[in-house]
Amino acid sequence: TALNAFVQRQTAKINGGKGVAEVGWLDESLACQVLESLKQWHGRLMLGVMHVRGQQLPERRGYDAVCDAYIMEKLL
Repeated sequence: TALNAFVQRQTAKINGGKGVAEVGWLDESLACQVLESLKQWHGRLMLGVMHVRGQQLPERRGYDAVCDAYIMEKLL
């Protein structure tokens, strides 16, 4: 799957060149790092869409703040 391919690429970078082939095989440490990487990617996508919409970007750029701002604009 695309998620497994992403996991393998990300874990190869942080696991000495050896990527984990299956998301279900991640240990807690690697899973946290992969999840944070996904959140950063998702945050960048949301900020990009908000910019295209002409929406004011949130002052705080943490994941939760960006999600909240993105969702609020969609509800308006």
